Amino acid sequence: TAGKKEDKKNPYHKKELEDYKRFLKVPGKKIVFYSEKNGFYKYYKNIIEEIIRRTNIVIHYITSDPLDEVFGMESDQFKPYYIGDKRLIVLMMKLETKIMVMTTPDLENFQLKRSYVKKDIEYIYVPHDVNSSNLTFHENALDHFDTIFASGFKNKEEIEEREQKFGLPAKRIVEWGSSVIDNMTVSYEAMEQEEARTGAKDNKTILIAPSWQRDNIMDSCIEQMLDELVQLPYHIIVRPHPQYVRHFEEKLKALAGKYEEKGVEVQMDFSSNKTVYTADLLVTDWSSIAFEYSFSTLKPVLFINTPMKVVNPNYKELSSVPVDIELRDKVGISLEETALEGLRPAVEKLLFDNQFSRDSLRQMKEQYIYNVGNSGKVGAEYIINRLVEMQKKG
Repeated sequence: TAGKKEDKKNPYHKKELEDYKRFLKVPGKKIVFYSEKNGFYKYYKNIIEEIIRRTNIVIHYITSDPLDEVFGMESDQFKPYYIGDKRLIVLMMKLETKIMVMTTPDLENFQLKRSYVKKDIEYIYVPHDVNSSNLTFHENALDHFDTIFASGFKNKEEIEEREQKFGLPAKRIVEWGSSVIDNMTVSYEAMEQEEARTGAKDNKTILIAPSWQRDNIMDSCIEQMLDELVQLPYHIIVRPHPQYVRHFEEKLKALAGKYEEKGVEVQMDFSSNKTVYTADLLVTDWSSIAFEYSFSTLKPVLFINTPMKVVNPNYKELSSVPVDIELRDKVGISLEETALEGLRPAVEKLLFDNQFSRDSLRQMKEQYIYNVGNSGKVGAEYIINRLVEMQKKG
């Protein structure tokens, strides 16, 4: 009856059990990827596709989401499995493979442990974004990985500084890049060509897209900001975080009603990212979308300095300035919440000053992101070469 009870709780219990057994039965696995939920495939996409294109290696892909879109991608070289969070804990302890790739930090620190049965698995960490792990993660979140795919020199710098300062074993740091930014850049360029053909756009658009954290723009200063911005001759879109919409729908409807006549659009549908791409200027607080937007569209960002989200209160123990802070005044301008009268001049400067032209933002991107346009190839080559080395060792 215990099984039956569990069935009621999780309608995918049977699939999970079958996938779990099927995974453990596969002998000689070379590489396993782990994804927490649907939508995470995009972090690995370029690496996986390149490995499949170049080799006959079979990719085993575990997801904790029974409805993950990867189940529609199964092939001879790509094998997806559904393993829920609880059973994953056991599976990780029993794991046998040569390489394990994950975007989940804190390996060893909480439930997810390194394998108990195979001690020489190489655990690779792939980041979701270009942000600082020293600021936005627990301080020891990456200590138990063997290899880190770094998006830029700042990420590499802080990991190496941490190793030296605390006498940690040196990890392999792969100068990798960002597949998310590579792919966003491609989509954006295609969209731009489409727009050039249809001549779709005349007026400039300002997009306000806050983060989902305490005291974000929506909670602290949205009305003061809108009162300033509506005086400019531009189209203004407010695109709150999806979580914010879930929790405060009524509040947003009231805001939309208040500014409707002034031409402000409040978006609550997130099925398309088009708005994000087509805006000429992004206004945000601490959202990680800022650098993805700026580096894929080569357009600037106006940052509002709401209280910063700090996961590691000891981040200042390292002298390396987190990239989240350093880049704010390089890809844009940051304003204090108390200085919103500076909004309009800042917007004009960002839109028309040469300091924030496409060329200067392109230079910034090449300085701060490794292997622009090529991260998939670099990541795949590293993994393929490591498997060849391991093969030789036997």
